[in-house]
Amino acid sequence: VLAGQSAVCSTKQRTPQSTQRKLNLTAPTWEEIIARHTPGTSIHDAAKLCSEGSCTPLSSLYHIPTPDTVPPALWRPNNCTSSQAVALLIPYRNREMNLRIFLNNMFSFLCNQQLEYSIIIVEQLENTSFNRAALFNIGFRESERIRRFDCFILHDVDKLPEDEYLPYRCESNPVHLSGALDIFGYGMPYKEFFGGVSAISRDQMIRIRGLSNKYYGWGGEDDDLAQRLVHMRYQIKRHPLEFSRYTSIFHEPDKRNEKNPARHDLLKSAETRMMVDGYPETRYTITFAGPKLNGLIYWISVKIPEDM
Repeated sequence: VLAGQSAVCSTKQRTPQSTQRKLNLTAPTWEEIIARHTPGTSIHDAAKLCSEGSCTPLSSLYHIPTPDTVPPALWRPNNCTSSQAVALLIPYRNREMNLRIFLNNMFSFLCNQQLEYSIIIVEQLENTSFNRAALFNIGFRESERIRRFDCFILHDVDKLPEDEYLPYRCESNPVHLSGALDIFGYGMPYKEFFGGVSAISRDQMIRIRGLSNKYYGWGGEDDDLAQRLVHMRYQIKRHPLEFSRYTSIFHEPDKRNEKNPARHDLLKSAETRMMVDGYPETRYTITFAGPKLNGLIYWISVKIPEDM
């Protein structure tokens, strides 16, 4: 390492057994999230809020973002250089309780992995059918507002990793991270399942042109994404199930996110449609884009048409 340069962050090694982390499924207030995780919080207050030992004050480990050093909502380790810049893309609408629980658990998880990262919330406005895949495409495109990311974690807001060493990084092939969901008995509902949480590199996203914009409502978009990846000769990787365990946060049924009756027909044309249906074709109007929660996260609010 040259003088003035920091070493590349080392990846924490798993023990032979899964390393279970303590999850807090109680929703804190927004004020508590800011006080707990924002750099500059006094050590006294941070220690009081983190009395259970479930989090570490970010100010002791991470740079404080300022206009002169780090873009807002971008976090990086102080003592080493992360090998990848990672963006967590979170599609969102009307899940405030889930989001507060998610953020409260994920900051310490990401910090402990010594990542350079941003959490990007992509919110769909208006009473139109929810389009999860289009929101991922929007997050991918608009992430350039922060920096050029190497790795994208496509992440549902109601999923929490249980193993503290499950790597939130990209590899030469796409990685399905949530292979063992509690709602499926810590297994997969079917062999090709690609839902929940996955890690896809910038190059992989560009090659497959992102996700399809055609899936309004619930279901099908993850299978479509998997078909695109396989069609481009990628081999989807999964970690051993004992390390891929995820807890699902309870939520009421979503309005305007009913099962998509066209999903099975759409899947039949997934491979042929991908060259004309991807992130370059995503249409949307941004009503807000910028950091929130004292720069802890980046928030994008969008309107999308009912049909693309």
